[in-house]
Amino acid sequence: MLEQEPVDAELQKIDDYIQRANHTLSNSDIIPLLQHIQEIYGYLPRVALEFVSKRIHVPVSRIYGVATFYSQFSFVPRGRYTVKVCVGTACHVRGADKINTKLEEVLGIKNGETTPDYNFTLKSVGCVGTCALGPIVVVGNSKKSETCCGGPVKPNRNVSLGDKFYGQVTPEKVQEILEPYRGSNNE
Repeated sequence: MLEQEPVDAELQKIDDYIQRANHTLSNSDIIPLLQHIQEIYGYLPRVALEFVSKRIHVPVSRIYGVATFYSQFSFVPRGRYTVKVCVGTACHVRGADKINTKLEEVLGIKNGETTPDYNFTLKSVGCVGTCALGPIVVVGNSKKSETCCGGPVKPNRNVSLGDKFYGQVTPEKVQEILEPYRGSNNE
């Protein structure tokens, strides 16, 4: 086996993931690998994508092509919590734009941006499937976790911790919704 150059701790986690694969990784493995990278960093840093490109012998342009196609992937660091505002038809007609405007005002950022302290990222999303409760705001951790609900998650399964749906949101409820996530001890 060829000796490899040393890597930092996060890249080592990616390398370990690649080594655990029971086969040589290829194009069909890019999405799960990108998901794994994003779980580690909270986004897809260039250095990690270049590292993967070299390790699995897939051009970095192909990896970027896949990552840019899917909205789940981010190339910039996201906040600890992602605040999603449903802008589907039912939520839109019930005032989702007013909710989004109030969130932008309270957080001091525009849609798609992250607060300077990296606590919140604000994002408009399509229908979340709870139309009767619109407008909906969903607040959840930006990273995945290996544990959920006080216990370990089954192998090869990651669950977003803290995803909470808030229904029939009004601009007046925005501060109340954000308050539990402003503290430093929230997990």
